[in-house]
Amino acid sequence: MNYYLIDGDGDIGFKDGDTLPPYEITGNYHNNVLITMYKMVDGIYHVVDTPEIGTYFKFRTKYIEPIGQNKTLKCTILIYLDFDTPMSWDSVRFDFYMYDRALNKSNLATTGLIVFN
Repeated sequence: MNYYLIDGDGDIGFKDGDTLPPYEITGNYHNNVLITMYKMVDGIYHVVDTPEIGTYFKFRTKYIEPIGQNKTLKCTILIYLDFDTPMSWDSVRFDFYMYDRALNKSNLATTGLIVFN
């Protein structure tokens, strides 16, 4: 999955050592990209909650710092989603959002329907 973003403050991602509160490993902000997967059953979307991934795919983006006076950051984020889908699933969609270092939450974005067969 990839998506384009614009961040006016340019404070996206974390350094490897950013593990103190509020970014601690067990905290809510350690991972700054959260993705919810939905499967379609009889025309209705249902949240996928599996023992392997839970309700969310969680990712932590690398530290990005804009160069120069203008701190507005424009970039494309690429995330590899690696999961097995049961043969009974024919389509899914994803909702996702992210947090910046100041803990500002982005708008919720949604992919289109992804059809497997």
